[in-house]
Amino acid sequence: MRVGIVGAGSMGHVHTPAWADLRSMGAELVGIIANHPDGSANDLAAQYGMRTYKRYEDLLTDVDIIDLWVPTDLHH
Repeated sequence: MRVGIVGAGSMGHVHTPAWADLRSMGAELVGIIANHPDGSANDLAAQYGMRTYKRYEDLLTDVDIIDLWVPTDLHH
């Protein structure tokens, strides 16, 4: 299962390592996209071997599941 992370705030930092722990069960961290001013997406991508994406649509084409961790008003 190819996993994409949306959001690199506090919950993104909680869920990304959790997905990494599931690698032995077939989870593959593919990429991350975030609009976070401190560059957290780049840090997480480097730490977990993911690609950073600039467009959500591009991430969607490369993954089977999205783990969405952005403020509720941005979920749409």
